[in-house]
Amino acid sequence: MRRMSAASEENFEGKLFIQFVTLMYLSYIKKKMDENNLFPNFTMQSLLDELDIIETYKQPGNGSHLSEMAVKQVGLYMAMDVGIPAAYIKLRDFRLKMTESAYVAALMQLYQSLTQSIG
Repeated sequence: MRRMSAASEENFEGKLFIQFVTLMYLSYIKKKMDENNLFPNFTMQSLLDELDIIETYKQPGNGSHLSEMAVKQVGLYMAMDVGIPAAYIKLRDFRLKMTESAYVAALMQLYQSLTQSIG
């Protein structure tokens, strides 16, 4: 077993707490991947890598900008029961020139086809 190094007991307890919270998140991700039969197509690391490319950019005076999400990434968010970032939903044209209701309908259709093809 690897031993954690820490300058003080307080630092050690903080690191231990962070590892505990991380374990809870990883457990949740594994459970959702099992429920949605994602393991044949993804490892846990490949799923995290797929979602890791979504970024928020902040520019002084211009606010923040959310990078574009691929349809596959939106489907993974839905399969994992994680809300799509609000900043992404608030974009009006979604770069597809659809109304919000048409976009949501397309996402639901994609999610259903994703779960049927995986399951």
